Amino acid sequence: MHNSRIQASKILLFSLVVALGAAALVSCGGSSQPTAANTGTVNVSMTDPATCTFAFDSVWVTVTKVTANINSGAGPNDSGWQTLVDLTNSPMQVDLLSLADATTVCLLKSLGSSGPLPPGKYQQIRLYLLNNNPASGVATPSMNNCGSSAGWNCVITGSGPVELQLPSEV
Repeated sequence: MHNSRIQASKILLFSLVVALGAAALVSCGGSSQPTAANTGTVNVSMTDPATCTFAFDSVWVTVTKVTANINSGAGPNDSGWQTLVDLTNSPMQVDLLSLADATTVCLLKSLGSSGPLPPGKYQQIRLYLLNNNPASGVATPSMNNCGSSAGWNCVITGSGPVELQLPSEV
């Protein structure tokens, strides 16, 4: 049962990333050389559809950064990554299931905005989460909704918090 909850959480988080991608993309057409006249601003928000409230009371993730790249095949250390939102010094813990309710199609939680952003068709968006066991000196939110034993990314069920083990944590 524990593994199925975590697997379902991974699916839920994947839907978040897809929804985040749809919400964050901006059409910035123009030349490949950015100038002040042809750059844009992006507002980054996250959402999760109400249909995902199946087995959990809450799904808490702690966001530290959101980046995007024009190259669909870019690796983590390749050039072209643009920081859309940097929350490294003040990570934001968000309950994905509180972002929508039965009366709305979606409700967005604003993570912030950035600019100027070079023009292009962004094909990758990466959401960085706070490590469940951050190193000493790493900024953390003032309150942890996962409790002291479930890291900074968790699902809450009737039996309490369960730490999410996600490869995208850091």
